[in-house]
Amino acid sequence: ISVSSSADLFVTKTDGQTTAGAGNPVTYTIIVGDAGPEGVTGAAVTDTFPAVLMGMTWTCTASAGSTCGAASGSGNINQTVNLFSGGTATFTATGTLDISASGTLSNTATVATPSGITDPNPGNNSATDADTIIPAADLSITKTDGRSTASPGQAITYTIVASNAGPNPVTGATVSDTVPASLTAPTWSCMGTGGGSCTAAGVGDINDSVNLPVGATVTYTLSGMVSANPRSLRNTATIAPPAGIFDPNPVNNSATDDDFLLCFGETVVVPDGRLTASTIGAGATAWFAASLKARNSYSLEFKNATESGTPPGVLTVFSGDDACSGVSTLATNDTAGTDPAGTPGTARVSFTAPGGENFFRARLVNGSGSSIPLTFSWSDTTMYSPAWSSIGSFDTFYSFQNTTGGTRSGTLTLMDTAGVVVSTYNLSIPEGQTANTNTMGLGVVRNGTGTARFTHDGPPGALLVEAAIANFSISPPYVQPVKFEAVREAR
Repeated sequence: ISVSSSADLFVTKTDGQTTAGAGNPVTYTIIVGDAGPEGVTGAAVTDTFPAVLMGMTWTCTASAGSTCGAASGSGNINQTVNLFSGGTATFTATGTLDISASGTLSNTATVATPSGITDPNPGNNSATDADTIIPAADLSITKTDGRSTASPGQAITYTIVASNAGPNPVTGATVSDTVPASLTAPTWSCMGTGGGSCTAAGVGDINDSVNLPVGATVTYTLSGMVSANPRSLRNTATIAPPAGIFDPNPVNNSATDDDFLLCFGETVVVPDGRLTASTIGAGATAWFAASLKARNSYSLEFKNATESGTPPGVLTVFSGDDACSGVSTLATNDTAGTDPAGTPGTARVSFTAPGGENFFRARLVNGSGSSIPLTFSWSDTTMYSPAWSSIGSFDTFYSFQNTTGGTRSGTLTLMDTAGVVVSTYNLSIPEGQTANTNTMGLGVVRNGTGTARFTHDGPPGALLVEAAIANFSISPPYVQPVKFEAVREAR
């Protein structure tokens, strides 16, 4: 008497979409299962991928009690699997659809029972996924005004070039440029090459439908005048494919030109703390500017280079959002008389940069009747630590020492390895005193790691910070000091 075992094998397959962009990655999930009643050993799984799918690789994972013939591979799938009744093996196959592909992407996976096993329902032993292929065209755009600085009242001309690198021609791509308020009376013109076509001319924003054969370009010339009190001069142009066209490289579909605004003939400096010698004339006003990082702390100092105790002028700092108004909204802390290096003949302030525009300005007004030789420095006093840890029984301990003769305030910020803030600690330290904290006291989640930042309202060297990762529950205790120091401040 011959007894035949029975197992209802099945396969499903999907890439989670109904359309696929040429040149885009495609990932299939293929699930092979056994609905019973018997388990099987050596079921054959096959999937021959179409030639338009390039660089195919796959992995296989099985449910408890079932096994894959191989954990991973490349090219077509031709594997055996062992399946418990109710078990599954899941293949994940990934490749890239040829950028020149068109029509339909169709792919079939099958499972077959081994010898001696009868499948009562062979209709579910095959699964096909079909997607409509969206033709590809690599559109791109560039934009420049050929300069890095601009001033109020100055004429500015941008050159904007939109291109199609193929492999398919495009009809009806959209070129857009919303002109910022800082550029007044904008006008533009456009010319095509290589068969490209666009609207010949216009005023205001650009929102134009263009036709771009493979290799063609359209070039816009956008002109205007910088307004009297601009916050910034930042302008972005974009190109978008029409419906029915997929762009495999959208990163180059946007281009931004950003100019520093020199409102008052500013001297642009780097906030790295270096000392620079200069002279301010009798009754003169000198302007300086620097690109700063939001939420970092800074110190700006101008010191009379002679033996005189007279400061070289009155110092005012303007945030990036103050633009060219000449009116400051930035909160600063006068540290001219504060140690360290607090000496007569100094104009010095500290501040934390708020968010918004990052191009800050400083004005020094010499109200005296004679020129004054001076040195100046712009320091980033933000202090950094490369590591903190709360893994297991470890914690990170911090000590802050105020080296000045006045109360200093600061903020400790702990970030995880992705840069997300996990804790902040605001502190105020009286003159000559210290303050302490640690990750446990700050309520930091256990088994975390990351980096730390400390900002403060003092001049360079005003606060000394020490840090250590430690475990005091073991004998002897483990203590590993961690650096915590400023990287761009004057000393």
